[in-house]
Amino acid sequence: MISIKFKLTFQDYLKFFLKRYISNYKSHFLIFTFSFILSSAIVFPKILERRYASSSLVIPIFSFLLSAGILVFFMNIFFHLLVLVIYLVKLFWSIQIKKEPLLLSEKTYKFMDKKFEASILSSKTQTGWEMIRKYQEQKDYFVLYLSDRVCHLVPKKAFRNDQQIEKLRNILKENIKS
Repeated sequence: MISIKFKLTFQDYLKFFLKRYISNYKSHFLIFTFSFILSSAIVFPKILERRYASSSLVIPIFSFLLSAGILVFFMNIFFHLLVLVIYLVKLFWSIQIKKEPLLLSEKTYKFMDKKFEASILSSKTQTGWEMIRKYQEQKDYFVLYLSDRVCHLVPKKAFRNDQQIEKLRNILKENIKS
């Protein structure tokens, strides 16, 4: 049995949520950027060539600068939207923390071979490993998913040593099919 006591902070929740959000939408950003660069490189020079039918070297340079300028413009908009999203996420979590003060209270988790037990203040729940749909090991956390939107966040800093982390890793591998 492994027993740990910990208290998650607002920064812990924010870091976890932002990492999850960014990893979910990273492919969207890459596809948007690639498609915009591709369309800029192909479409804008062709439009300018038709409009200014000339053999001058100025036209390709002008079309490249125009394409680069448009790309910078849209990247600037995207950057500001990203900052806005981060701000809104921080605002959302600050509201959630105020609604659910238990999120910041001290927790005790006990990991056993057939189940784990979570205690918060005077409340105690036992969950069989069959109720955990999947788990992820991240750099700083183990994430135990009860559903797509509900999870237990277990910080690695709460463990006394690396042997406890390895023991939990083995328990999770034996009991949860991820």
